[in-house]
Amino acid sequence: MKFFLLTKDVQSYIGFRLAGIDGEVIENSAVLLKRLNKVCSDTSIGVVLVTDDLVREYKELFLKIKAQKNKPIIEIPASNSEYSVKESIESYINNVIGVES
Repeated sequence: MKFFLLTKDVQSYIGFRLAGIDGEVIENSAVLLKRLNKVCSDTSIGVVLVTDDLVREYKELFLKIKAQKNKPIIEIPASNSEYSVKESIESYINNVIGVES
């Protein structure tokens, strides 16, 4: 199972490439929609990672696509995100298991 990253942030893209994860830097919604459709139909990709800055900018598009696709689309913090990775992961886990903070 492979991961694939979609981001607006070049530093995040480079970091994930160094870790061996393919990805693409997205410039606009047309490119995003085209790339998401291609990635979600690729059977070799198991999980799509998307940085939070991209999700915030195209929130409605992501809500629509998450409802239509059968592949996990996971939001992660970008390298320039105002949220720390630790806080984001803790918040995600608390949300999944139903713990209120």
